[in-house]
Amino acid sequence: MRSATIIVLCLVAIVCGVTFAVDIPVTSISYTGRVQLTNDGRYAMFDWSGIQITAAFVGTSISAIFNDSTGNQYNALIDGKFVTIINTTIANKEYLIASGLSHTHHTVVLQKRTEALFGVAHFGGFNYQSLTKPKSSIQNSNQLKPRTIEFIGDSITCGFGILGHYPCGFSASTEDVALSYSYLVSQHFSASLHVESWSGKGLVRNYGDHHTTSLDPFPVYYPRTLANDPHSSWNFTQFTPDAVVINLGTNDYSTQPAPPQTVYEKGYHTFLDFIWGKYGRQTPMFLVCGPMIGNPCCQYVQNVVASYNGKGVYYVNLQGIMTPADYGCDGHPNTLGHSKMAALTIPVIGKHMNWS
Repeated sequence: MRSATIIVLCLVAIVCGVTFAVDIPVTSISYTGRVQLTNDGRYAMFDWSGIQITAAFVGTSISAIFNDSTGNQYNALIDGKFVTIINTTIANKEYLIASGLSHTHHTVVLQKRTEALFGVAHFGGFNYQSLTKPKSSIQNSNQLKPRTIEFIGDSITCGFGILGHYPCGFSASTEDVALSYSYLVSQHFSASLHVESWSGKGLVRNYGDHHTTSLDPFPVYYPRTLANDPHSSWNFTQFTPDAVVINLGTNDYSTQPAPPQTVYEKGYHTFLDFIWGKYGRQTPMFLVCGPMIGNPCCQYVQNVVASYNGKGVYYVNLQGIMTPADYGCDGHPNTLGHSKMAALTIPVIGKHMNWS
């Protein structure tokens, strides 16, 4: 009798066009990446590249709520298929992701395409339309993949200009970390991914600095949940990667005055020690150089790797792999370039991690 009643109610809803608006609050949603809730629990805040937001629902349409006008952009996927791009240009707005869906179980995913320099995003959850009134919001289980990997870097890791056609300058619409080598590598190994990257940042010197070192190179931002908030401290116990991939040095040496070799190499050792202090010395480090820089930077990276005598620190050589067809905006690799980067990175990680 109960099943028959439910069926009748569903038929009435369909025939009469009755729908129920259902909220999925930020506390009932799964996140991949560094996220911090507001004190009142209404919003999830984040700014690093590649933050992924996942929720399950049974309904015919779904929207996402953002309370910011940062210009951050997101890929929206329904059941694993891309449906639209959300561009958060208006404060306190509900953005339609999809409508006309079959009334069944669905999974919605948002991927943050843009990087931290656009500012902190405020995500207010999802709202979906259902033909039946659920007893409670569907709790989305956080299905962690068995492997975990972290990518650290600059504009290359951000996917800066990856969708551009040379010549072109930077824009949010040409940046998409979900097409970058970090995503390609993590997808190949079926690994959960955290990305911390910021365009123009170096290991000890940022792009265009008039000094050989900068006051705020990348390691200053790395310990933060929100890169833009110096008072926001990330709890490193929330995510322990099996492997860490670092590509820092392009901005240190792409303009003058460049940092001395000793300063750069010492900076790398200090940064590695900090990361190991959080994850443990057993965590393998993969130090990347290229494809937008060569020697002496890459030689210095190799020196750092060699100093550990093959004990948990490995070199990934991406020098000289770019052809004219591989360039996007401002000399950065496009999708073809990132595919080459991934193809060279995957076997190095696979070999030393014993991953296939």
